[in-house]
Amino acid sequence: MRTATASALRRQGGWALVFLVGYLACVAYAQRFIVAPGAMPLYWPASGLALAVVVIGGLRWVLVVLVALLLALGWFAPAPPSFLPYAVLAPLAGVTVGGWLSRRDPALRPGSVRQGFRILFAGTVMAIVSGVIGGYGMWQAHMVQLPSMGQMQLRWVLGDQPAWTGCRARRPGSR
Repeated sequence: MRTATASALRRQGGWALVFLVGYLACVAYAQRFIVAPGAMPLYWPASGLALAVVVIGGLRWVLVVLVALLLALGWFAPAPPSFLPYAVLAPLAGVTVGGWLSRRDPALRPGSVRQGFRILFAGTVMAIVSGVIGGYGMWQAHMVQLPSMGQMQLRWVLGDQPAWTGCRARRPGSR
């Protein structure tokens, strides 16, 4: 029994490492979509990957998403110190709410149309939660003026949207 637990932990650790590498690669790719210095990317594929890992693995994977966010902010996408708490909180809150919404009905058959619509709804909520918090944080950090805050929130939401729309979670045993 002890070897089964150790083997499962090694396997989960391997998947966490794969996710971290994939997340950082998505962040590096998204940096190519920044149109001007100080602007936000037009596309953020890491949000779709974060939602997928939480949908498939469960809410405990939010901690791995947090590690990925901290690594990305420290390595590829540094944020001003006044915006840093919002840069972490916005995507983390979004993926937590989205992941919870997508997994709250355990009787839902994996791979079904109903599950697909549930994930689409969860992704929409994830993008909205993240966008509202992120845009507010940009205003608080004096990165945008108050009249532009709504526009920035919408850009944030629309940057997350293409990433999760193409995401289809597949659990073991699903078709």
